[in-house]
Parts: sequence; structure tokens; C-alpha cells
Amino acid sequence: MILVTVGTQKFPFNRLLKKVDDLIDQRVITDTVMGQTGHSDYRLQNYSGREFFGEEEFYSLINQCEILITHGGIGTITKGLLLKKKVIIVPRRKEYGEHIDNHQREIGERFSEMGYAVLCESPDRLEAALEEIHKMERKDFRLSWFHSAGFVRKYLSAAEAERL
Repeated sequence: MILVTVGTQKFPFNRLLKKVDDLIDQRVITDTVMGQTGHSDYRLQNYSGREFFGEEEFYSLINQCEILITHGGIGTITKGLLLKKKVIIVPRRKEYGEHIDNHQREIGERFSEMGYAVLCESPDRLEAALEEIHKMERKDFRLSWFHSAGFVRKYLSAAEAERL
């Protein structure tokens, strides 16, 4: 099963949800797909889902899936990695009104650089990201406060510099 989640931010992520629908329609994706659509107004055509899941149900869905396709939220990414799931990160983009900035891309880049996930810069590249995730050798993820704190510190410094 593939779980697609766009998070809980009050922004739509229609581009990702529609691309998954298109790939199912083209039979690129043949697995069962479950979607968490959040505040998107796109209506799923070829897979099931709903706006939000309770915490236990969401955890259970991550635990059941083989591949987790997610926005760039650190909480969802780390949950997937800790449960040893193949993770594809498709960051929300400011220029499409999907978030207030492009920090999710930076988060995705970092997890990709460390070899934990595949960064998919745009939903249009999702087919290639699916091919890549199938070839990717799984790397055990351990939540390290040292690495996490450094990453958060770097992100906050960059965000502060942007505001000045």
C-alpha cells in the first residue's frame, strides 16, 4: 500500500494529489493507495482517502504502507523512517500557494543527502521518484538529537536571515 499525505497546514496541495490520480489512471501505480488530503479541494478519483485521520489511525496507516509519499513535514518523515518505510518527499512550494516559504524543500534535501529518503522536487517527477525509491537501499534511521538539533538550528538561522 502507498500512503499519500499532505499534512495539516491550512494550504492546499492539489498538485500532488492529482498527480497520484494521474499515475493510477496511467497504471504506473498499481498498488492500493490511501490519501490524506488535508485542506486541499481536489477530489480523489482513483484512490480512497479523507481530509484527516486521527493520530492512532494515521500511525497505523504509516505502519501498513510500503511507500510513504509525503510533503516535507519533519514529523511525518521521521515517523515513516522510524517505521522503516520507503519515503518520498514532495515539498510544498510557496510559488504555488502551498506554503509560506520553501523550507520543505530544504528539509527534503537534507533527508535525501543523508540517504534516508528520495526528494521529488515536483509532483511531475513522481514517476521517476517511485522508480528511484524501489532501487534505493534502505538505511536505518536513528533519531539523533545532535543531528536534529544542528539541522533545526541551521534552518532557524536561515529563516531569521531571510526576514532581515
